Amino acid sequence: ALPIFDLGQALDVTAVSTSGRSQGAEAQWVSKYHLEYKACNGETWQRLGSLLGNSDGTSVITHRMADVLSSVASGAAANGSSTTSIKARYVRFCPEEWFGGCIALRVEVFTRERGQPLMSGLPDSALTASTHHGPLHAPHLARLYSTQGKGGWRPSVDFTPDLERAQPARDRRACPRPDRKSVV
Repeated sequence: ALPIFDLGQALDVTAVSTSGRSQGAEAQWVSKYHLEYKACNGETWQRLGSLLGNSDGTSVITHRMADVLSSVASGAAANGSSTTSIKARYVRFCPEEWFGGCIALRVEVFTRERGQPLMSGLPDSALTASTHHGPLHAPHLARLYSTQGKGGWRPSVDFTPDLERAQPARDRRACPRPDRKSVV
């Protein structure tokens, strides 16, 4: 399955960045993707429209949520609100198009609360996926500024995103009450 990034608590996500990988003759990147997010378990994933990704294995492309929300007809953006972030605890980047024969993805998430790159501060256990192309492409290596591994998360060779997206899973655990600490 696609990598899921658990931010630890619902935060105001203000921007996301992506990059591919370029090591020697191997260059792969995601050229188009969409974001899915939810504030807590039990909710269905919310989808943001397609975003342009990378055009090479080394550049970093950043999308501010204010720009993304103004370009999609979602609740707050459609009714004229000045939304500049999404409330999310869980975020996943869903590749739609890629270059180099396979998906390779490095990401970063920026939040209003932290105001700086968030991924480096998350434990490895917060970055999960049910598939990856060996230990050098594990989900925790999808951190944009990581120097470990071989340059990002890559799914196993038999991964098919179209089939996975056809039946999105729904977590069955309820959202935590606001006055209780969430445990996933």
